[in-house]
Amino acid sequence: MAPEKFWKVLLFRMLIDTIAAIKFLFSNGWKDSSAVFQAHRDFQKGKKMYDQHRLQQKRLDFQQTKGIYHKSIVFSYYLAGCKKFSELKGSLVRGQ
Repeated sequence: MAPEKFWKVLLFRMLIDTIAAIKFLFSNGWKDSSAVFQAHRDFQKGKKMYDQHRLQQKRLDFQQTKGIYHKSIVFSYYLAGCKKFSELKGSLVRGQ
């Protein structure tokens, strides 16, 4: 899902959840309404951890990679008989 669509859907879902929580508060009592708000809080905690993980992934030093293989690995494995990465020849580009 595209990021701009994701945020629109997320905002809509949070609005619907908030309306449901208010309805639960007036009809079923505090317990159901509290569960909705707890789910929102837990989602925000999980989102924070996810965002931190993505930031760490972006910071990885791609200079550490040994190489990039620009041909079909499937073709090389099944048709050319290369069973190990070290057997790949050709357009293997060393760290850029």
